[in-house]
Amino acid sequence: MVQTSHFRTQHTRVPARRLYSSPLRRAKVCRTGTMTPTPTEAIMKELTCRDVGFDCDAVVTGESVDDVMAQAGPHAKEAHGVDVTPEMAGQIRTLIRDA
Repeated sequence: MVQTSHFRTQHTRVPARRLYSSPLRRAKVCRTGTMTPTPTEAIMKELTCRDVGFDCDAVVTGESVDDVMAQAGPHAKEAHGVDVTPEMAGQIRTLIRDA
């Protein structure tokens, strides 16, 4: 009598770190199936001077929109001689995107 092994074939699961190889896409799937960023890998934000309309290669990055705005104001003043008004800040905030 030939014996056969009685084990279950396991499906190969690909770890999330391989499915979502970039820090921006790496996430964990909670029980409801929604994607949420992991706390240690927050999505960075960025703003380029070219997006605002300046002929400048500067890119400002930060962990949040407020971080980017805090860096963009002094850069606009020093590099371009522009004081960012509250109205301008509101328009610039719409140009900030995920890095």
